[in-house]
Amino acid sequence: MIVTPVQSTAISNEANIARFLSRLLPAVDSSLNYDVLSWDNLVKVDALLEQANENQVISIVDTALKKSKQGFLTGELTIADLVLYSSVASKVFKGQKDLPANVRKWIKRIETGFGLWILGLSE
Repeated sequence: MIVTPVQSTAISNEANIARFLSRLLPAVDSSLNYDVLSWDNLVKVDALLEQANENQVISIVDTALKKSKQGFLTGELTIADLVLYSSVASKVFKGQKDLPANVRKWIKRIETGFGLWILGLSE
């Protein structure tokens, strides 16, 4: 993805593209807009986004959900939830079917909230 053709600055990596796109959202107190996050949540979101392509992404999501205890990775829906959802979906499509119960609930919450049925867990 190239942002400005004059400078030809390429944005690569799903997490970086999500950061960029979220900044285009209206800056009205939306937890999906990267620029309006509190410093505490910004640090959490960045840490999670950096781990999105890890092999153990499902256990990373599981641990984050146990810490937040509010249904989303940082306590509220952020771009970290969407990017890590994509990473978990990739693992499921590659054959990993044994998901922890709270990860399954998180997937259902995201699929229902965004009208997605990619993994079919929201049925």
